[in-house]
Amino acid sequence: MISSPAALSEAKPRRTPVVQLYLDESGHSSSHQFVVVAGFIGIADVWQGFKDRWEAILHKHGVIPPFHMTDFEAKKDQFKGWDENTQRRPLMKALMDEICARRIFLFGAAVSVEWFRSFDWSGGFPDSEPLADPYYLAMQDVIREGIRVCNTGTSSLTNESKLAVIMGKQKEFQGVAAAYYRAAARFDSTSTLLNVATFVEPVDYPQLQAADIAAFELRWRITRPDICRYPWKRMSEGRANNIFLRGIDSANVFPELTYQPTDDNSLILMERNQKRKRNQSKKSRF
Repeated sequence: MISSPAALSEAKPRRTPVVQLYLDESGHSSSHQFVVVAGFIGIADVWQGFKDRWEAILHKHGVIPPFHMTDFEAKKDQFKGWDENTQRRPLMKALMDEICARRIFLFGAAVSVEWFRSFDWSGGFPDSEPLADPYYLAMQDVIREGIRVCNTGTSSLTNESKLAVIMGKQKEFQGVAAAYYRAAARFDSTSTLLNVATFVEPVDYPQLQAADIAAFELRWRITRPDICRYPWKRMSEGRANNIFLRGIDSANVFPELTYQPTDDNSLILMERNQKRKRNQSKKSRF
């Protein structure tokens, strides 16, 4: 786990706040070395006006929402033919200025696909089915870290749910991700998580477009730690960021940050007999 010294609790008012964690994913286990789930976390109040400001920036630069970092990086679709100095850099600077002007923090988890595929599930979790994709591991890691950070600095655990997790709608992982989230909320002894994750369209939530940039840049940084890209530099400098890593050498990727190992290996997994029962019930329908 990588984290800078400051904690999210520094921004907490005396009343129990609602903390919002916006997440997006980057990388796919079928084609990339790393899978990332990342975004931004902050007190709900600090997001006020973000949608209007973000959309005003896009409009000024001639971009139709939503902003997609992969399209921007590939210089395709509405970014095709854009000049580096007069169009691309001014837009990215404006978006980074808006993100960095707010007390929100980069938050994410990354998993090495090679490490995930070589992990001994039978030895570590003999009574459970292995996770089907590193995306589910990264998602669980980032949510668990969100719970931990929300309770950092408190003298006792709270019974009031206060962490809202918002993710973009998507076909491939949403159903299973939602199930894992509900299970995580059920087993959350701090009652920090809201019971159900929210899945929304990124076009309606610019916070998810910002999370898209964060996830893309985190995966890029892990893939090419020798290159410090402008968006990453802006998002990571002088901020209380939190990044959880699996199968990745933090000293190589983040030599400038403090590494804090953790022995928390708790995961939400399906018991083997549950999967057998589920498969039997499916077969009985035919």
